[in-house]
Amino acid sequence: MIFKRKGYTALLLSISLAFPMSATALAEERVDLTPTKMEQEAIEKEQQSQGFHTQSTKVYENAHEQVDFGYSEILLDKVMQFEKDNPNASQSQINDYFMELASIYNRNNPDNTIEPNDDNGLVTLSSSTENIYEFIGGKAGLNSQEQDLFNSDPSRGLKAITAGKEAQDYTFYKFGRNGRGDKTDAFRHSAWNIWIVGFTGSVGWAKTWTDAHETGASSVENPPIEFNMDINNNIAGRQQAMLDNITPDSSVNTTRSAIDKAYKSGKLEYIPNYKFDGKGTRTKFTGTSSDYII
Repeated sequence: MIFKRKGYTALLLSISLAFPMSATALAEERVDLTPTKMEQEAIEKEQQSQGFHTQSTKVYENAHEQVDFGYSEILLDKVMQFEKDNPNASQSQINDYFMELASIYNRNNPDNTIEPNDDNGLVTLSSSTENIYEFIGGKAGLNSQEQDLFNSDPSRGLKAITAGKEAQDYTFYKFGRNGRGDKTDAFRHSAWNIWIVGFTGSVGWAKTWTDAHETGASSVENPPIEFNMDINNNIAGRQQAMLDNITPDSSVNTTRSAIDKAYKSGKLEYIPNYKFDGKGTRTKFTGTSSDYII
């Protein structure tokens, strides 16, 4: 909250100017989500590119409830292969194909003989870690904004969610845990954005999706200090993806190298000694290899 009386406002402003590092110790308001200059240039380039699939012109009602994420790996592999085989396909055609796949690879399809892989990704780790998404019975716990986005472009929605699973698992692999408000949280968010760019080739979609993830959560679930930290770390991930030219053709090693660079860039933020109470000081840090367990 911000003090409304002029005297207090002036005093707080003078303090923040004199001691900028302590400014975030005061109660925060959510930061503006205007794209950075680097992001805006990338988004404009995407929109002008003949090879980039524009947003789907169709809405797929309740698509988020129809997709079984126990088959996310199969769905992702097949839809990305379809895109490679059909470079001129529209986004609506890609989504039509994806929804056909989703009806086939689904535990509710009696003709499907493939068992869902419910223990891959975040489900395995959910009992002891902070999750980007919870999965129950193959369904992802999306907020209302994410649901709307998914229904507008389900194939890209799958990629964003699968990128979250990749980021979650890779964080656990590197640190042995997924924390909240700490350096593993920063690593996870930047990695998530890098993976989304890697799966979609779109900085714009990475921003749109992760902004919806953050703004769609209540201020109780995601207090301003955490919201602002997450937004900062999401931006840092997208910037690193752009600097390293991450695309759907990038190898896993190239993508993981970008994630490591983002962690060591000095651009990420965490909240030292955070008590999950919405209070603290967002602090920039430079990660090192010694932070990893592997």
